[in-house]
Amino acid sequence: MSVKKAHRSIQTTYREDLLNYVVSAIDAVNSKAAIRTGKGFRMACPAHGGNKNSLFIGDGEHRLILCCHSHHCDPKDIMEAVGLTINDVFYEKINPKQVKEYKTKVTTRQLIEELNHELIILSLWVTDYSEGLYPRNGDNDRAACKQAFERVQKALHFLESEL
Repeated sequence: MSVKKAHRSIQTTYREDLLNYVVSAIDAVNSKAAIRTGKGFRMACPAHGGNKNSLFIGDGEHRLILCCHSHHCDPKDIMEAVGLTINDVFYEKINPKQVKEYKTKVTTRQLIEELNHELIILSLWVTDYSEGLYPRNGDNDRAACKQAFERVQKALHFLESEL
């Protein structure tokens, strides 16, 4: 066997072992067993505690692929729900630059989700205000709008610092 084939064989074995290890860890906390598919496994997502097989785990190019089709849970949250870390999905150790890039992507995704929520609150406020109905619930509406404005401002400051 050539060195190249032997190296590829070792990598394939390691990938399969890592995939089985993560699936076993998630299986240990789930009440429902994982189902093997052609490209990976389907199982209940431990991050949001669902009981449907909405989580897919498969083999990716440089890491395991974890995709929650129900609540779109973050892979980091999925791994932490079973006592593992996000570093455990990578076939090779990631360097500090890659860690920063991943954190930025996660932070940006969370920021967008939070901004969407705040913008819904503010759009409802604008609609009510233009129709002369604001505030519908008195101090509760005022407090919710004030908090939404503050969160949007914080998000904008964060984005400005990242540019």
